[in-house]
Amino acid sequence: MAFSNNNSTTTRQNLTLRISFDEGDSWTKNILVDYDGSSTAYSDLVMIGDTKIGILYERCGTTEIAFMVIDWQ
Repeated sequence: MAFSNNNSTTTRQNLTLRISFDEGDSWTKNILVDYDGSSTAYSDLVMIGDTKIGILYERCGTTEIAFMVIDWQ
């Protein structure tokens, strides 16, 4: 399973991709996606291959749309 959210309890920053190998009981792999200090908002994930995930997300509040391919393995 894959999941993305902001890894902050106070701001919408540090967008993180999380990977679970046990159906969501634990999220053992965490990959920081956007960390330059800009805020991030909604995101969407798509499997691109066996080890690659595409993430489309809002950044800089909601003024920019970004897409990144992450090799999570």
